[in-house]
Amino acid sequence: MEAGREFGHAPALVTYGVTEYVALDLSSGRRLWTVGAPGHVQNPPIAISGKLVLTADLAGAITARQAATGDVLWRRQPPSDCWRQGPGPLATSVALAADQTRVAASFECAGCRALVQMLDPRTGATSWSWESPRQPAGAVDDLAVTGVASQGDVLLLTGQDAGPDAANQLARAIPRRYSWPTGLGPPDDIQVVLALDARTGQPRWIELAGQMVSFTLADGAICETVSAGLECRDDVTGAPTDPVLVTGQEDSAAPPIGGDSSAGITSPVAAVTVAPFRAGHVSVELVPIRGDRPLGQADVGTGTSPATASHATEQPFVVAAGTLSSGRTLVLLRRVDLPNYPVLALEVASAPG
Repeated sequence: MEAGREFGHAPALVTYGVTEYVALDLSSGRRLWTVGAPGHVQNPPIAISGKLVLTADLAGAITARQAATGDVLWRRQPPSDCWRQGPGPLATSVALAADQTRVAASFECAGCRALVQMLDPRTGATSWSWESPRQPAGAVDDLAVTGVASQGDVLLLTGQDAGPDAANQLARAIPRRYSWPTGLGPPDDIQVVLALDARTGQPRWIELAGQMVSFTLADGAICETVSAGLECRDDVTGAPTDPVLVTGQEDSAAPPIGGDSSAGITSPVAAVTVAPFRAGHVSVELVPIRGDRPLGQADVGTGTSPATASHATEQPFVVAAGTLSSGRTLVLLRRVDLPNYPVLALEVASAPG
């Protein structure tokens, strides 16, 4: 986990920055170790791979530590032609993603290009590299690793390119090309979602013109969520694994807590709140990540309460989901109609089939 404090003084800019990493014992909450986070970064790169914790600093150097002790296992510098100083004191030029067996890193490099590397978690050695096309000086090229999964052997890059011309140039080198579904909001012409083969680094498919979304890798699919709904695409082909789900939330709605998603996704189901919205009731719908048959919908009585001023027009969001040891599904519902936006935990039966 990350901890920090605010920097700056009003009326000038006051912003939050992470100052240290803190490791806690999952069973007891006991603090295991703490290490400083260099720079004033809002979201420093951090990833977990098996029993390792990986972090990166402003210069792009990556450090792997033993999760239980904090002991450094290895440290590697960024590639020589990639930025050794982040673009600003609140950002970095490197991103990390990991699962139990893989670690991926991306760097902003000369020529306005992204360099992606798959690393050996044990040593930090590079197994393969992939580069995006070079862009003209001053162009925006903000592709970065977002996730990696052994199931489906996929590495996900997301970000933006310098408008539709640059995005189309990138897409021409990708085997399969898709467009953002307009049912989830208008396209913005610069967002890019790119899937690479995690074993080889070869591009698989690309989706253009999407919104700023949350991504979840589950059940061999990449699910994209916004307040308006969700879509899931197959890791390998990019083809939709289920119909686009529209929730009926306001276009301007957003979960009020930073880091919240607008859906709960856990293999093999996704959960969202859907219209019609009624005072004192929340309708939660379960859909399969793969398949076109709805799994069920439940009306949850929450009781009436005065809406909070800042989110008076928004409805409760499902923000997370997980599979319990019983096989049932845990759904976390963010109450935007109550002060401090508490979470309501729901336990639902396993989806049939």
